[in-house]
Amino acid sequence: MLVCSVIPPKGTQEKLWCEVKSFASNQKPRFSVPFPDAKI
Repeated sequence: MLVCSVIPPKGTQEKLWCEVKSFASNQKPRFSVPFPDAKI
């Protein structure tokens, strides 16, 4: 499931940003994600 409630960085497409966050969370579950709404 993609988490898209965070505002993407300037110049970044929202869909792509959601996919990147989802990929990072799935590949590195112990990685400290600097987003308060991040779901691991």
